[in-house]
Amino acid sequence: LFSDKDCKFPEAEDISITWRRWVNRSITGSIKQLMGAERWLKNYPERVFKDKACNEPVSFKITEKTKIIRIAVCHSNADICSKYRSGIPFIGFDTSINPPTSKPFWLGKMGEEGKYVHIFDEISFEAILDKLDTIDDFTKYLEYKENIINKGIQIRADSELDLLANFFKNFNEKTQEH
Repeated sequence: LFSDKDCKFPEAEDISITWRRWVNRSITGSIKQLMGAERWLKNYPERVFKDKACNEPVSFKITEKTKIIRIAVCHSNADICSKYRSGIPFIGFDTSINPPTSKPFWLGKMGEEGKYVHIFDEISFEAILDKLDTIDDFTKYLEYKENIINKGIQIRADSELDLLANFFKNFNEKTQEH
């Protein structure tokens, strides 16, 4: 499931207040949207269609075994990230950060318990899709990241691209282990 939000990050004197408001508007809003979409898919599968006119139902079934991956893409923050993160145009990732509004331009685990949400900014999302150009590669990467987080391993990375580099370094294609 995807949520894509373009919430302009305003210039402000108190960056911690502005960050908190931006996270609530863009990221928390995306998470709520994703959780609602997931509930809808599970509770009303007969009311999910391929077309706007609702004439063509989707051709897949959601079961208990269905793996749902939640992705939020947040736009309009690269310039402000660069300004406050010494030229780094990405939001950092640190699993020790909780709540996500406590440290400007850094995020930790997002989503409900057992329902992790992958948060991307527009630049890292494009770069990830450039390097992981098949759905299989992309989902392996997301599952790799979720597995590390679910194991309680402490992660701190300046950007999603650092996590991707770690994936390439540690992923064993033959055994599909990480």
